[in-house]
Amino acid sequence: MFTFQNSLFFCKATLYSKLHTPYSIALQNLLGQTYINLATSNESETIDISNILSGIYMLALCDSEGQRVTRKVVIVH
Repeated sequence: MFTFQNSLFFCKATLYSKLHTPYSIALQNLLGQTYINLATSNESETIDISNILSGIYMLALCDSEGQRVTRKVVIVH
């Protein structure tokens, strides 16, 4: 399962996973444009979001079994 410390991010976002299997991270704006799309198996992943404009985005995490968690996040610079 994935956990989010909060949904308001500034320059970097750190995500924590209790999974020990690979999972993917996707960040999209409300129009569906993808800004980040990466795969990892780390228990925590820090993502540099300093080059992404302030706004509301959807953060999706999907594990290797197809379980998906999507959360609204606000990026503020």
